[in-house]
Amino acid sequence: EFSQRVMTKTRTLNDDLEDLTFSAGAADLKLRNTFNQFLMLSQSQFIENRVYDDEEEDESKRASVPKREEKDMVTRFKEALSSGMGALSMYTPPAASEEEDS
Repeated sequence: EFSQRVMTKTRTLNDDLEDLTFSAGAADLKLRNTFNQFLMLSQSQFIENRVYDDEEEDESKRASVPKREEKDMVTRFKEALSSGMGALSMYTPPAASEEEDS
């Protein structure tokens, strides 16, 4: 009778330990899933923030580029015109243009 009670309590204890192991595994799984969801959320927010930052940078570049390009373009046109005029004066003799006018 004593050994029978010990065996019964041992089986009960073993069943309780198996239930506890199962519950601990389930809790571990839920914790890992929650952790993965937080990681996915943070990565998603990082990507969204990155996209918004890139859009803001693009907008600021778009706003500043045309003004700078206009100034650069005007400067380049002036340089090209002066270079062309210099080349024209080198290849056309002044006497020839005076004779043609007469």
